[in-house]
Amino acid sequence: MLAGSAVAATVLIGAHQAWLYVALTVAASFLGVGVWPIVVDGALARVSPEERHGLSVVWNVREYAAVAATTAFGGYLLDASGRPTLLLALAAALLAGAAVSALAVLGRPVYAPATA
Repeated sequence: MLAGSAVAATVLIGAHQAWLYVALTVAASFLGVGVWPIVVDGALARVSPEERHGLSVVWNVREYAAVAATTAFGGYLLDASGRPTLLLALAAALLAGAAVSALAVLGRPVYAPATA
């Protein structure tokens, strides 16, 4: 889903028709946001239950900081360039990076308690 979102954001760069731009924006948004609970759950399933509460707190703080930073930086890029091309290219690159990272994390084994 993250890879699909990255592809939609990449195609958005060259979209010159309003209906295509809207459809790709919706697709990129739904695919990017829709996969996030799966990624979070999958990542948390790979750590022991004793460590999950701390990781959940750190994850949320990091997530809100990243949202704030990318919103500010994205606004700057949009203002500086006057067109969304650079912002969409950066979004596509970040989504592709997130897809690769998610594959790396979800490829690790799920936590299983040791049996006696």
